[in-house]
Amino acid sequence: MKDLLIQQGVHKALLGKTKKPEKMSDENWEEMDEKATSAIRLNLGDEMKDGSDLLEQLNAFNMLITQFSNFGLNLEEEDKEILLLASLPTSFNHLVTSAFLSHSKMKQDGDDSQGDGLVVHSELNCSRNKTLQKELKQHLEERKNEKKAAESASVVEEKSDDNEVHGDLLSVLLGNDALSESWVLDFACSYHMCPKKEWFDTYKPCNNTVIMGNDATCSVIGIGTVKIKMFDGVVRVVEDVRHISDLRKNLISLGLLDDLGYSYSSKGGVMKITKHTLLVIEGRKVNQLYRLIGNIVVGGPAVITPKEFNTDNTKLWHMRLGHIGERGMLDLHKRNLLNGVTTCKLNFYKYYVYEKQPRVSFKTGSHTRKAVLDYVHSHVWGPVSVSSHNSAHYFISFIDDYSRKVWIYFLKWKSEVFSVFKKWKAQVENQTDRKIKYLRTGNDLEYRDREFLKFFESKGITHHFTPHQNEVAERMNKALVEKAKCIRLNAELSEVFWAEAVTTTSFIINISPTVDNDFNIRQEVQSGKPIDYSSLKIFGCPAYMHVQSGEHTKLDPKSRKCIFLGFKKGVKGYWFWDPILKKKVISRDVIFDETFMLKQNEAKVCEDSPKEKSTVEVEFDEDNLPSDKDNDEDDSQQQEEPYSIARGRGK
Repeated sequence: MKDLLIQQGVHKALLGKTKKPEKMSDENWEEMDEKATSAIRLNLGDEMKDGSDLLEQLNAFNMLITQFSNFGLNLEEEDKEILLLASLPTSFNHLVTSAFLSHSKMKQDGDDSQGDGLVVHSELNCSRNKTLQKELKQHLEERKNEKKAAESASVVEEKSDDNEVHGDLLSVLLGNDALSESWVLDFACSYHMCPKKEWFDTYKPCNNTVIMGNDATCSVIGIGTVKIKMFDGVVRVVEDVRHISDLRKNLISLGLLDDLGYSYSSKGGVMKITKHTLLVIEGRKVNQLYRLIGNIVVGGPAVITPKEFNTDNTKLWHMRLGHIGERGMLDLHKRNLLNGVTTCKLNFYKYYVYEKQPRVSFKTGSHTRKAVLDYVHSHVWGPVSVSSHNSAHYFISFIDDYSRKVWIYFLKWKSEVFSVFKKWKAQVENQTDRKIKYLRTGNDLEYRDREFLKFFESKGITHHFTPHQNEVAERMNKALVEKAKCIRLNAELSEVFWAEAVTTTSFIINISPTVDNDFNIRQEVQSGKPIDYSSLKIFGCPAYMHVQSGEHTKLDPKSRKCIFLGFKKGVKGYWFWDPILKKKVISRDVIFDETFMLKQNEAKVCEDSPKEKSTVEVEFDEDNLPSDKDNDEDDSQQQEEPYSIARGRGK
């Protein structure tokens, strides 16, 4: 605006008649004054749009006056009042006409803090502002024939004997929704701000400044707290509110609330500000601004006082309820059983730590593996009270994380872990042409042997001692033992066969799909070859093993009834238990009787639990028994009561 007046050569008129150059005549000065006034009025008219409410027009006018002040254009109060009336659009003709035709000065009685109106006090000095009044009259004559808009306003009119306007008092009632009386939820402001000192509940003077949106600076003359009765009737205290007397709006900073942990969302013209699950503030959109739903409370107690809108009663109820947890308090709060509790957020409380401090939980171990043997899990299971046939009391498992294949080795003592690991490492690395990179185990002493650690260092293997994150190996050992127990009890074999059951279980697991590897088969992923299930048999089923010619006479049977115990690694044959020789044998010349296991299960459906045999006996055919009469008494007893392979099995 200043640049426009300088281009027109009339900017000196803004300095007032007292600054008129001595060489300039009064007529030239009056002409310059008229041009400057006309240019300012035209600028104001361009800024104010018809169709908006009076409050927006006044805000735009004040913003322009502030801009003129920043440019050094200081207008007198009388000039501002006349320019305000002249700049209003045609929809406010009735207001301008009433003010211009008023003859006497009127005052509005009452306390400004109690009223809801915006008062424009205009006192026109006719002698000094004759030129401005002339322009105003001319502007009003041009708007006589235009359509008048119906606005809700309270105007007092009074005529004088002459045609001059001596003074007036214009009061426009705006109702309870005026911005000066409400709080605006603002995204851009950095602090909570309020221009009215009487609204502060606590107050502390200060001397700071803030930068406004137009880069103008305003002084912060105080800081304190303001009480607001929210939409739900709860009186809350907003802390760190800046007192800025030059401000025209009350502002709540959404950015500051976001830093304090609050979240806000808007939908359908309603903004909701929450802390966790508690709704704290609600606002509605009015003229594109979100205004807080609530009223100022001057004096009286407040329910919530801290800066973060937490409640004093939260800690009170926490102690009343015997240091109840946040989850339990939140459940009671949702039922409206705790008076004054809002957030249910508890700060650090040492007695709660003394009572209920838990151990720090471990997250699921995360690691990257791109191929076989990149990452291996291991765990030792045992001891078991019953020795196996090879006098083993433990077994150690190695699980490849990529394929999830499992290898099992049986141990007499835990001290054998290191030697077994070197044996397994040499075997798998030779078969896969890959090296072991990482080994994850528990914190057991057998894995912390000095020779073990030196071996890891020499081979470049990273050893992870994570007892609480070794769940892969521990779950695998648990699955092995449970499945082994199941198949052993189904076969009605004694506990001494636990190692054979575990070996068979590991073989079955390796040829079964796994959820951890997208239902791929472990053995196929590790070897890259398809699996053949044709040789798979039921563990513990009867099998008739061929007896070689040199081991029987011409009258003896050519087969012997045995028990199937699994598969022998690296041999094309099966493991069997020979009840006569009391030992395990290997043979591929066998005939399996799996239907016997099916019939046995059908006959025992109604039994409560399976029974176990402490020993395994052999059934002999009558033709194979000796017929000599001179046999001793034991042989005759053996002939009358034949042996059976297992309890419950018929001849």
